[in-house]
Amino acid sequence: MWSDSIQHVIKFAQGDEMRLDLPGILTMEVLEPQWIVEGMIPAGTVVLVAGDAGIGKSVMNLTEGLHIALGRPFLGHATRQTRVLYFDEENSKPDVSAYLQQLWIGLGQPDPDLVAKWFQIEHYSLGTAKWKERMTTMAQEFKPGIIYVDTATSALAVDEENDNAEAQRVVQGLRHVMRDTGTNPAMKILKHAKYQSGGGHGEARRTIRGAKAWLGAVDQTMYHIASSAGRPRKDGLRTTILVPDKSRAYGLKQCIRVIPSFTETTPKGLILTGELFTPEKDLLVVPA
Repeated sequence: MWSDSIQHVIKFAQGDEMRLDLPGILTMEVLEPQWIVEGMIPAGTVVLVAGDAGIGKSVMNLTEGLHIALGRPFLGHATRQTRVLYFDEENSKPDVSAYLQQLWIGLGQPDPDLVAKWFQIEHYSLGTAKWKERMTTMAQEFKPGIIYVDTATSALAVDEENDNAEAQRVVQGLRHVMRDTGTNPAMKILKHAKYQSGGGHGEARRTIRGAKAWLGAVDQTMYHIASSAGRPRKDGLRTTILVPDKSRAYGLKQCIRVIPSFTETTPKGLILTGELFTPEKDLLVVPA
């Protein structure tokens, strides 16, 4: 696997320096990623998800985290069961509790103690200048294979959202947490999206809110958007789309249509299913 193959070509010096064994890298076997979610999230990478307001970023990523924790396929993609550490600095306790219960029912109500063994959610545990130290301590104790941060600005105590230098420092801090955790985790960062003016050309394009340095500093960017304009369905649910915008060597390459549905149980559970598709146009462009 990727994480095992590359261990012998990374040499750690004193302090924070890291030296790569170039001859070892050039002559080693072809790297194969260790997927957390196959075809979507490789271990050891930073993934940025930017979502439109009210689109359901938290629900989708909580669903993904629970599927990973239980080793169940997510949106049709196989997962590798691993511990999941989810930092929620976005949702109220009643809201996140309701989301989790609906998703648990949708999963068929697996043993709560089993879920807790693999899935840990921290509610308003960060949000200060000491976020890196607190995140590192909790990650070292729980040993997750993936860490979620919901959302970046509030959880990581970002003072100036548009400051590119601060964004670079924050991403570097996240990579230090990943390194110091010792489990080669993936890091999933949630941010808000916005429309960027087309400069008089009659079109706008989705981008992230805040400093654009995030886009260059992470390994993969995807957008969570509505599938079409208009109101949600009669049941209150809305079909959405995951759109890849940037991936380096590995990551999501195709769009995924995310289709929600309720179970027929009482109370209702929530299920997300997915299907890959190739769009006929650039979905990140928003006509005027």
